Amino acid sequence: MTNVWLADELVWIDDRGTSAGAEVRLNATHCPECGRFSIPATGTCEWCGAAGSDVAIAAEGEVVASTAVLHATPGAIVEVPYVVALLRFEDAKLDLLGRVLGTDDPDAIPPGTRLRVVADTLPDGRLHYAFVQ
Repeated sequence: MTNVWLADELVWIDDRGTSAGAEVRLNATHCPECGRFSIPATGTCEWCGAAGSDVAIAAEGEVVASTAVLHATPGAIVEVPYVVALLRFEDAKLDLLGRVLGTDDPDAIPPGTRLRVVADTLPDGRLHYAFVQ
């Protein structure tokens, strides 16, 4: 049985049946024309408009920056405080923002820290990606 994801196109198709806590790969479009990657996968390069192919991005990256979210936005489903990090996926030359599980202290996640991408259950029961050490 397939789990319900917040956005299916963010997660590699082979990893969509996983459960919370399991490592997942992100789904990106790679462009053969300009060589760039984009997330989420759309089949079309967001940079030059050429047809691209879906590829799995490595499930680990390096923190560029992190911060705490202290105030909830209207309609937010995740309770504050929580930490978000900008994670660099070097192979794809992409940076992606995501929630970091297990801490509410951004100083615990300094630049250069290696984080893994995992499936996480949101309060409404859907799955989304998150980062863990």
